[in-house]
Amino acid sequence: MRRLSNAPGAPFQQIGTVSGRYGLNYYDSSVALDKSYDYRIATGNWIGPTCTAAARANVLEDDDAFLDYLQRTAFDYFWFQAHPRTGLVRDRNEPWANADVMATGFGLTAMAIGADRGYISRRDAADRVLTTLMTLRKGTQSPAASNVSGYNGFFYHRLDPDTGYRAENCELSPYVTAVLMSGVLYVKQFFTLPNEAAISGNATALFNAVNWTFFQEPDHRLGYQWYPDTGMDAYEYHGLSEAKLLYIMAIGSQTHPIPPTFWSAYTSTYTAAAQYGYSFIESSPLFTHQSSELYFDFRRVADLSGTVNYFENSRIATLTQQRYSMDKKASYAWHSEHFWGISDCDGPGNGSASTSGPNGVYYGYTTRGAIPALNDDNTVTPEGPAGSFMFTPTISLDALRYMYKTHLGQS
Repeated sequence: MRRLSNAPGAPFQQIGTVSGRYGLNYYDSSVALDKSYDYRIATGNWIGPTCTAAARANVLEDDDAFLDYLQRTAFDYFWFQAHPRTGLVRDRNEPWANADVMATGFGLTAMAIGADRGYISRRDAADRVLTTLMTLRKGTQSPAASNVSGYNGFFYHRLDPDTGYRAENCELSPYVTAVLMSGVLYVKQFFTLPNEAAISGNATALFNAVNWTFFQEPDHRLGYQWYPDTGMDAYEYHGLSEAKLLYIMAIGSQTHPIPPTFWSAYTSTYTAAAQYGYSFIESSPLFTHQSSELYFDFRRVADLSGTVNYFENSRIATLTQQRYSMDKKASYAWHSEHFWGISDCDGPGNGSASTSGPNGVYYGYTTRGAIPALNDDNTVTPEGPAGSFMFTPTISLDALRYMYKTHLGQS
């Protein structure tokens, strides 16, 4: 709660919420410079002491402070959206949302980063990680359709955050599990103190249990998803995609590896593109150039003859997305060199259905992309520039600042 310091009789106004032991990271952007404010934290009938702070020039104008603020608030999502008993992380900031296995994998990684940067204590981070790993290890693995967490070591995309059971009749996905296992392996490498041995043991057991061969197809490619009632989906990964992470992890398994020939079968489906003066391997949604690179260093790895390495390819894909938005500015004023980033995200449409709007058809959550255009309803996601920061730090920082200053509090 907040009020002006020179108005001691004035009531406090609620300006936000915090929760839990680490919920005090609050930045107040709606104050007037050169004025002093009183702040309080209250819950139920309890009211905490009054703290006074003077508003000063925007500290977030400093690049390092701005980036640390974004990273800290991103960490806070994974801390506060995890179920306290299971550690499973919700798909979104809604009380009705189920847990997402990918979000849980990213959440494991976030706990290690949070401990390393002092956002939380190492002990609290280790406790959360072990809670999550134990939930996953205890989850029922079975071909049944209900009251199960997964099958063959894989996990269903959505889980009930309280029980850990399959939710929304969702799919068993090798890629989703690969993201989860990336987080599992990350915390195994980070939490190595003698009193953290249980983390290493559970992480090793989870990774070794994944039977990657379950998704093998006769053409030496991996299947896309499996359902207990209908079996394997006919779709396979074709073209450059997020599946890089999946193939590397499956080939590198020490217990259930797929043959190395699967990698060449996968890369043989790549499509080269030329756009805005760049030559690169195309993949439309930006996240497909980002998720694998979070865990693997591709700066010296290339496959398709005559093309750049994967890291440079992702940098080019990001630059072409910016150019794509710049080209659209004449028709849609909000697009610009500062406002770009088209990828998987929620949208203004109604759920999974499309909705007619003044600028055409809008979608809810869907896969969006730019080169080539894919379900482009002019929705831009901050994840686009944020996820590409490692490739394009200058234009990504510029876009994130623009989004923060122009659209803070909007969706």
